[in-house]
Amino acid sequence: MRRWYRTDLIIIGLMIFLMSASAVFAQRPDKGMRGKRGWGKHAENLENLRMLKLLEVIDLDEEQNVEFLALFASSRKKMKEIREEMESEVDELIEILKDENPDESLIKEKLGKIEVLKKRFTDNFENLQNKAKEILTTVQYAKMLVFQERFERELIQSVKGFRNNPPPDMGP
Repeated sequence: MRRWYRTDLIIIGLMIFLMSASAVFAQRPDKGMRGKRGWGKHAENLENLRMLKLLEVIDLDEEQNVEFLALFASSRKKMKEIREEMESEVDELIEILKDENPDESLIKEKLGKIEVLKKRFTDNFENLQNKAKEILTTVQYAKMLVFQERFERELIQSVKGFRNNPPPDMGP
């Protein structure tokens, strides 16, 4: 019985943390929901859902919970910054490519920056995985990997299903 109480407290604490984090990182008025792409808030909500479900699956003790949440939040922030920087570079590359005779040296420069950012993103993800191994038991880490794989697969399947099944006609 005591274990459920502790789990409930951890989940409530996490929910408060996630809600306050979204307020801190609220959208800037000039950017909307992630600028031109319009998916930022949805992606953030999806990440919050992923984290809640992951914590439920791997069943952390109190010490692990604190360490893991700090690691995840830090890594998530870095990945978001890298992703935004990459999107900016891609947007600039798109503008360069719109020119009738694009400057190849500018294209190569942008491609180089994008490749460096992709490498930083991958390195950050690998760093998250390696540090998670230090915090979690082998069983918890295995559960985390299985969860991540299934979550990604189910997300892709739901998006495919959504695209294949258009909404019913809303006409008169």
